[in-house]
Amino acid sequence: MNNNQHDTIQQLINYVSKDESVLALILCGSIARGTETDRSDIDVIVVVTDARFNRERTCKNYFWGTDFDSKDFKVEVDGKIIPKEFLEKVWKDGNESIKSTLYHSKVLYSRDSDIDRLLLDKPNILIGEKSENIRKFYSLMKSSRFSAGDDLENTFYLNKCIYDTAFYACRLVLAHNNILYPCVKNMYKELENCKDIPKDFILLLNEVMHTYSYKKMVEFYNYVNNYFIEYHFDNRLRRGYVLENELFWFFNTVPYAEI
Repeated sequence: MNNNQHDTIQQLINYVSKDESVLALILCGSIARGTETDRSDIDVIVVVTDARFNRERTCKNYFWGTDFDSKDFKVEVDGKIIPKEFLEKVWKDGNESIKSTLYHSKVLYSRDSDIDRLLLDKPNILIGEKSENIRKFYSLMKSSRFSAGDDLENTFYLNKCIYDTAFYACRLVLAHNNILYPCVKNMYKELENCKDIPKDFILLLNEVMHTYSYKKMVEFYNYVNNYFIEYHFDNRLRRGYVLENELFWFFNTVPYAEI
């Protein structure tokens, strides 16, 4: 953390400590993880009272931060406001991206001891979800790979299938390694933390992403599919997973891309 980042954080702490509608200030992102660069902004979550949140909600004023040209802070601040109830529900109902964010977060300021407890008392959030999620990701990886061949002249459709094949292969690897999916932007960083990953996974993934070649995608898929042979399962059931994802609104399930 450089001096400007440090000074901005201290400035934020001083700022929220004078506002009784703010219950806590939580540091997230690369600085919380210790992977920041000198260009990193300050990512925060601001926990506010129910009255404050309900007031802001009427005008969708969830953003809490600075504009790019702000003269008030040395470093850009990118934050969002949430009510305390959000933290009470997130470990059960949140997607992996927000769970990952909070799992690696740090409380900078709090006037409510429950906030610290809700963040520190992290459950083993992947227990009970791992095997089911692996089936979901494997199903869509395979479906995307074979759907790509349906219309090779349709570039838009083909590239979407190629991307989805790669995306769900990455989700499969992360789930296999009990690592929460952060977001697309930080996918590679978490893949580098995987202990059990096909040796040439990153190399072949890069070839697919750099070329969007159907041939390279098939090569990548076959490589991943052969490595994770333990996760192969009945094709009819796999199609059921695919259809459940397509009709998520009816089955009251979360779209697999948003898990």
